[in-house]
Amino acid sequence: MVNKIITTVIRVPAFILLKFLSALPIIVRIYIARIGALLVTPFLKRENLFIKLQSKAFLGREISPYKVYANIGQTFFEAFNLKDIKEENIVINKSIEDILEKIQNDNKPTIVLTAHTGNWELLAAYFIKKGFKIATAARKARFKIAQEMIEKIRSAYGIQTIWRCGNQGAKEILDVIKNKHLMAGLIDQHTRVTSISSTFFGHEVKVPSSLIKIAKKNDANIIIAFNFRKDLTHYDFYLHYIDPECSREEIVKTYNELLEKYIRMYPDEWVWMHKRWRVVNGKDLSRREYLEHLNNLLTEKKDN
Repeated sequence: MVNKIITTVIRVPAFILLKFLSALPIIVRIYIARIGALLVTPFLKRENLFIKLQSKAFLGREISPYKVYANIGQTFFEAFNLKDIKEENIVINKSIEDILEKIQNDNKPTIVLTAHTGNWELLAAYFIKKGFKIATAARKARFKIAQEMIEKIRSAYGIQTIWRCGNQGAKEILDVIKNKHLMAGLIDQHTRVTSISSTFFGHEVKVPSSLIKIAKKNDANIIIAFNFRKDLTHYDFYLHYIDPECSREEIVKTYNELLEKYIRMYPDEWVWMHKRWRVVNGKDLSRREYLEHLNNLLTEKKDN
C-alpha cells in the first residue's frame, strides 16, 4: 500500500526531473552527482561502517565512503543520457575487438557475466552500439517507481530489462537465449538464489549461478566483462572469453579471481557497502552477527 502511494504521488515529478536531467551536459551531471555524494555521505552511517570494515578486512585498507558513493552517483547520473559519452573515451584493446568479432560471427547466444563496477550501465549500452541485442536480468527494486525509472533509462538505449520474478522472468531469459542474443547479469552480490560457493579475497562467498547453468545447457558463449573509470570522463573496458569446456565451478572461480584483480586496481569503484561475505561456514549471518564477524577478522589481523 505504501509503495503504491509513493509511486502514485511522485511518478509525474520524477519523470519530469529525469527528462530535465537527461538534457543537461554530461559534465554538469557528473558534478551534480559528486556534490550530491559529498552531501549524503555523513548521513549514511550504517553503509559507511560496512564500507570501512569490509575494505579493511578483505582489501587490507580502508576505502573512503565518499568515493564509493561518488562512483555510484556518477553512474546513475551518466545513465540518464549515455549518448553523451563519446566512443573515443572508452579504451578498447585488440583482444576485446577479437572477442566481439567472435561472438558476432558465432551463431550462438552469449551470456555476459559482469559486476557493479565503474559504470555498469555503460557496458550494456556499448554492446548495443556495436550491433548486439542485449537483455539484463535484475532483481526487482523495492519501490515500483525506481523500477520504472531503471526500465525507462535502459529501454532508451535498446536494453531489455528482465525482472527476476518466478516463471515469467525465467521464460523471458530463455526467449533471449533462443533468439541467440546477449544475456547479461550482475553476479557480484549475495542474493538468495541458486549459487555456487567460491573464494573471493580469500574468503567464502556465494555466487549466483543460474545464468552459468543456462549457458552450459544451451551451448552459449560466456564472457566476463567489467568496466572502470580511467578518470572523470574516460573508461577502461575488460572482456574475457571463457572456455566453454570449463565447469560451472571453474567459471565462478575465474570470475571471482578477475573481479578481485580489477577491484584491487580500481578499489573505489565497487559497492563496498554490500554485505558480500555474510555467509560464513555455510550460514547466512544476520547484520549483527556479520558486524561481529568483521570485527573479529580485524582483531585477528591486528594480532598477527
